[in-house]
Amino acid sequence: MSSFHEQQRIYFDRGLTLSYSARMSVLRQFDHMLRAYEDRIVAALYQDFQKSEFESFTTEFSMLYEEIARAKKHLKSGCALSVYAPIGSIGQPAAPSGENLSGLI
Repeated sequence: MSSFHEQQRIYFDRGLTLSYSARMSVLRQFDHMLRAYEDRIVAALYQDFQKSEFESFTTEFSMLYEEIARAKKHLKSGCALSVYAPIGSIGQPAAPSGENLSGLI
């Protein structure tokens, strides 16, 4: 049986995460899930960090809701971008011709 990571890689490699509709659907699901479980998350934040409901909203939820709204607003323009970044190149300087510089560093 495949590992979770391998299953995610296969799903990603199929290109199913590239479309505008797929990305918007995930953002909507995340927003819905966050709102549905807000009370439970607030309780967990209180239990773990003694954060009040007000503090949880101002330091956690408000930023998440703003980021989700911003991502939805700018999603169409973001889907037009095409960036190539192989897994091993994260944190590496960009190569002008697309060559991999990881062996040089």
